[in-house]
Amino acid sequence: MSISSYLLLAVMLSGVLLTAGAARGDEKNHAITGVVCDAAGKPVAGAEVSLIRPESGGRLDQRGRFEVYHTAPQTQCDGEGRFTFEPTEGTFSLLAQGPAGYAVVTSEAFRRDARITLHAWGRVEGTFHQAGKAMAKARFDLRGSWSAMPRGAPFILFNAHTLADEQGRFVFDQVAEGALYLTYFAPTMFIVNDVHHGETVTWRIADVKPDQTLTLALGNTGRPVVGRIAPPSPGHVPADFDMSHVAGLFSVEPDYSLAEWPETCDEMSMEQQAAWLKSTEGADWQRRWREASNGPWSAGFCVHPDGTFRVEGVPPGRYRVRSGRSGSRPRAPRRSGRCRRWGSCRCS
Repeated sequence: MSISSYLLLAVMLSGVLLTAGAARGDEKNHAITGVVCDAAGKPVAGAEVSLIRPESGGRLDQRGRFEVYHTAPQTQCDGEGRFTFEPTEGTFSLLAQGPAGYAVVTSEAFRRDARITLHAWGRVEGTFHQAGKAMAKARFDLRGSWSAMPRGAPFILFNAHTLADEQGRFVFDQVAEGALYLTYFAPTMFIVNDVHHGETVTWRIADVKPDQTLTLALGNTGRPVVGRIAPPSPGHVPADFDMSHVAGLFSVEPDYSLAEWPETCDEMSMEQQAAWLKSTEGADWQRRWREASNGPWSAGFCVHPDGTFRVEGVPPGRYRVRSGRSGSRPRAPRRSGRCRRWGSCRCS
């Protein structure tokens, strides 16, 4: 073999080694490069990729836009689905999203395979009727954590919102896989200090599957519940206090029997308990505890000046009712948006 052939072979081998090291992103002097593909293995042009540190996190909406809680580098794939970040030390996660789907991979997984395969979006559609009337032009929010999140990845919340049409029909076209919560906000809803006030209804819906449509028909069930809220004592609030500044929540009584704290954890130190919560078993317990705490159905309600309230469409079951002084109404003196709890009761 000639000297020129040896030189050519050496250059080719060095190029292969450099590309492999750069794709893995395992050396501080090498850029982080990879490619984003769809489920069929086809490169996805224009997909957006974010590099997220372990201490960070963020939320993804139904249009595939990612908002990070801390600064995170972001880039867009070229025509062949390739992306590049500056050299980065330490652990990280990569979030890729686009019309074809979304995916999150940890740096550990990325070092083994620099190809990121997107999970297809799911779809949610439905209608909501209350007291026999379609809730036209109402706002609906869809939120939850992903079931497809790999262990070690930062917390990322799916959070989307939309408005129903004249027939009360709502549609979410790009929905991440997992168990989600859907919330209806009455048109009279207002916000003070980032806290929602007014009538709401929240449902825990079935898992959304990739490339499938989940159709919901909500409302027109249950019966109305009426009641009256009173301060715990005459001197607890000013004599001229407007009871319409009170907010309430009607929620299903939690069943913590499905998420009991393991007896073995009582014998652990705080450090051991923290380590257990990060394990597969601990993560599963936290999921069951959150589901028990949130419940399958809840309704927020407003209180009239005389202290009375009405909640429509309450399904049969055992409930917990909580109330407290909330933030002020529009044009009223500004107060804290946090609810100061007065008390609670249970009913069936």
